[in-house]
Amino acid sequence: MNRTLYTKPTLVDWPTLAAELRAVVPTFRGVNDVGGEVAVYCDVAPDTDAVAAVVSAHSGLTLPTPDPLHQLAQAIVDANTLDDVKPAAQAILGGGQ
Repeated sequence: MNRTLYTKPTLVDWPTLAAELRAVVPTFRGVNDVGGEVAVYCDVAPDTDAVAAVVSAHSGLTLPTPDPLHQLAQAIVDANTLDDVKPAAQAILGGGQ
């Protein structure tokens, strides 16, 4: 078994990355986080340039759209005065515009 480490993109979707690697590396066995890097496991040493390209191109997880009520609550918590909350409230009412 061969393990090679690659620079980890932010917000990795591990099942999707595994599928992406499986499509490129015939001897692929698994992938996980090791010390903040992407560890790719294969039966034999893979083409490291190809694997690095797949890992770096991985789009990762998509963050959900923030809940407007949560945004307003956070603005209230962070505020020192009512005027500090107004920009956040106006952005929420304006649809984030």
